[in-house]
Amino acid sequence: MTGKAGKRRQRRVLVVDDHDMLRSGLSLALSAAGYSVDSAADGMAALAAVSQSRPDVVVLDLRMPVLDGHATLARLRADPATADIPVVIATAAEDQRSRILADGAAAFVTKPIDAYQLLREVSLALG
Repeated sequence: MTGKAGKRRQRRVLVVDDHDMLRSGLSLALSAAGYSVDSAADGMAALAAVSQSRPDVVVLDLRMPVLDGHATLARLRADPATADIPVVIATAAEDQRSRILADGAAAFVTKPIDAYQLLREVSLALG
């Protein structure tokens, strides 16, 4: 989209991970690539962030306290207001790939995360 001055709207990414250092690193990589980045430490905080400021894509860990990534993805998909937001799963649980893609994730990136792979998957998820 372009604004009055012809500038493209900065795409918004929500990074959800319970590990502070990883969340900060992913946020930094995405910011450096030109994305506007918000973050959350668990699924409940992610759902609140999505309702406050709808992101264009969510990068979501699976194993988190409070509300894990599976439940967070299920709630995003069940709500018509958020069902179309692409979700890129970032996890060490490689054995979950088939299940999580069947549950509606747009992409799956394994930890340790390669920043270039993450940026590629986010870009592809955004179309």
